[in-house]
Amino acid sequence: MSLKRINDRYTGLFAIIISSVFIISLASAYVVKSYTVVDIPAVIFSGIINMVVSVFSFVLITGSIESGNQKFLIFSFGSIVARLFIMIIVILAGLLLFKFNKISFIFAVLFFYFLFLFIETVILVKKVNKKKESSS
Repeated sequence: MSLKRINDRYTGLFAIIISSVFIISLASAYVVKSYTVVDIPAVIFSGIINMVVSVFSFVLITGSIESGNQKFLIFSFGSIVARLFIMIIVILAGLLLFKFNKISFIFAVLFFYFLFLFIETVILVKKVNKKKESSS
């Protein structure tokens, strides 16, 4: 993994956006905790795991953009499938080892998974479109 891919403007933007979303979500969960049964450690654990996996996946995918369409698609779909399996393992570990509240933990994992996937997709589409415009 080269330093150029990590220092890419889009990677920094992606990391800032998902960190901000995580902090806002954590603050919202803390506020909602007084009204419902929200397990704050479960939300923190699921958010951190999703952030790490999302940033790693984003760096891999952005590195494959320069390699051509076929490699980009392989990395894109491969990272989505790998991330989904990692989330299944995280859910099982969280429920069996840490005894998190089942509903709040599974909801938090899926919420962060789909939210970070959406953010990643939007930023990747912008990056790919910019690459197409510059190569034309």
